[in-house]
Amino acid sequence: MSLTTQFEQDADALKIQDADLVGVAALAKRAKELEKELEDLEETVKERKAQFRKLTEESIPEVLENTVSVRFGRGEDELCSRLLNLLGESGYPAEQAEKIEPMTLKAWVKEQVERGNEFPTELFGAFIGQKATIKSA
Repeated sequence: MSLTTQFEQDADALKIQDADLVGVAALAKRAKELEKELEDLEETVKERKAQFRKLTEESIPEVLENTVSVRFGRGEDELCSRLLNLLGESGYPAEQAEKIEPMTLKAWVKEQVERGNEFPTELFGAFIGQKATIKSA
């Protein structure tokens, strides 16, 4: 194959079809529309924040309340107590709510059963049984 033939084949492979340009043009148009939509949404958010700030600072600041919450993980009881005391001493009444996530409790109960540890099954509504899986042949 001659070098000229090779160049001609490469040039043919690089030819852009009108259909390709139409698709690219459609994507470019959609990108431009999305950019405009994003700008409009950002402007709306900016306006709403300004309206909220004006409302809370000038019109009705006496009804605005703030809530701050801090989530402590397992084993952080001492840190939680210290923070509650500090807030109380600083004049900020704080509330504490303790809970056990259901899946965490399920995992704990399973671990206790697997280890053979005793625990009050009635208290947790837990029972120990056998599970059978029936599979078709």
